Amino acid sequence: MKKILIILTLFCTLNMLGQIKIGDNPQTIHPNSILELESTDRAFVLTRVTTAQMNDILPSRGAMVYNIDQKCVFQFDGVLWRSLCTENTDDQEIDFTFDATTNELTITLEDGGTKTVSIDKLEIKAGNDGDILTTVGTNVEWTKHIGAVAESYLTSNPQVIGNTFTNVVFGNTGVVDGSNFTTTNNSIIIKTPGVYKITYRVSLEFKSGNNRSESEFQLVQNNTVIPGSTAFGKHRNSRNNKDTATATRIIEVFGTAPLSVAIAVQAKHVSGAATLQTVVNATTFLIEKQ
Repeated sequence: MKKILIILTLFCTLNMLGQIKIGDNPQTIHPNSILELESTDRAFVLTRVTTAQMNDILPSRGAMVYNIDQKCVFQFDGVLWRSLCTENTDDQEIDFTFDATTNELTITLEDGGTKTVSIDKLEIKAGNDGDILTTVGTNVEWTKHIGAVAESYLTSNPQVIGNTFTNVVFGNTGVVDGSNFTTTNNSIIIKTPGVYKITYRVSLEFKSGNNRSESEFQLVQNNTVIPGSTAFGKHRNSRNNKDTATATRIIEVFGTAPLSVAIAVQAKHVSGAATLQTVVNATTFLIEKQ
């Protein structure tokens, strides 16, 4: 009977105080604690369950168990049991929205948390002079821009232009991007597909004779005339014995490797008895990859 009275007295005391201290120093408890555990040689053991057993439990948000299959403590977030063992990770889905009016980026987490960041002062580290920002594999990097061009110009040995279309000889002097082009004496060979800007300038002069004479020029691609690439020249007399024709054309080259598209300039003497020849350092052929 005495034991029963002691137990009843203890429960009444705990009920009145609303606080429980288990372990060492049972008389010392923080005034804001509802339950305290204190020990230097004993541990607090959570409910131990399997994954299947854990998923069958739908407790209040914040409940915790020890999952013996995962060997980890799990916490219930009100919807799902979440592992507390993976440090510094969060499996929440993240959504990004950008307001172009306010220039603000908003990050929204799956649980509803948001963070808004102003990118008014977004800065990109500059590269070196002449670099361009481009993709390299899966990265974005500053790289040196080297124009994809091929140029040839006549430096010696003028060519006599006859009465039938003949490829103009430019020679191999100039600047050539070898990854995209190969040059010969009278053509530039395109090695990669793409859009190309072609510019040619052919200057002719009287080699002999002194009467009015006309000439005609055209671009050919693999010996087929490129439409819209024709130009003309007119030579009058010894006082005006030189004339220059210039033309520019944009073409698109299709195909797969190995690709070899030869572009050449053809010229012919159309009329007049005079003999015409190309002018050194005034006859050029340029192709630029766009």
